[in-house]
Amino acid sequence: MEECPCGSNFTYTDCCGPLIRGTGFADTAEDLMRSRYTAFTENNWEYLVLTSHPEEKKEMARLESALVDQDAIWKKLEILGTSKGKIQDTEGQVDFAAHYEKD
Repeated sequence: MEECPCGSNFTYTDCCGPLIRGTGFADTAEDLMRSRYTAFTENNWEYLVLTSHPEEKKEMARLESALVDQDAIWKKLEILGTSKGKIQDTEGQVDFAAHYEKD
């Protein structure tokens, strides 16, 4: 089974896959952040726009070509910390570092 790119130590089908396919929902802000990182590794711009804050959706759609780098090789997502964003919270913050290489 394929390990999820987000580094959760779960398989893709048990982690970010259901969220990206639209058959599951993120329980926490960290789950959402991990799924968005995974979407970057897949160049899945549709999911990134869909999961953007409503005020950012138009800007995200406009910036697609500038933000999606087909030459980036995503190496690792590192979660540095979280604030709120648990199941019962309506908002949360995830501090992270996304590591990549470019050819």
